[in-house]
Amino acid sequence: MTIAQKTRFTVISGDKKHLPLRAPAALVMTERELWDSVGPDGFQDKDTIFFSMTAIYAACVFIEQGKPREPLIRRIMAMSLLSDDPNYQRLVSPIIAGVESGQREGLIAAQHTALCAALMLARDQQIWPRDWDSDSYKPNPVWTPPA
Repeated sequence: MTIAQKTRFTVISGDKKHLPLRAPAALVMTERELWDSVGPDGFQDKDTIFFSMTAIYAACVFIEQGKPREPLIRRIMAMSLLSDDPNYQRLVSPIIAGVESGQREGLIAAQHTALCAALMLARDQQIWPRDWDSDSYKPNPVWTPPA
């Protein structure tokens, strides 16, 4: 298995006036839908999810680096064959659509979704599930394919 390397670094100044402002990262589905697919009530084979999400993440990194797209897209599409479970398909299908779109925004959203899904599987994570209905919760932007 190939592990993606971090290629960009952001220098964060201690002075809050100079912090870079970034828009929240878009995913290919809402955070709640992602949790429903990955969490305790979702697809039960967590090893399959982790394997496919790390493979998708690495393929997205290679596409960003300018490697040939077609073999990497085929590799990502092969991840959909790992299970017929509806929860798994609900997770993988939008990610594949984001990568296949040919848009950089779709590729980045698919990459962020794969990373987020892998992080949701962490044994000691304290972030999810969130209070989705709270007024303080701000839903993530969702990338949608062009019509």
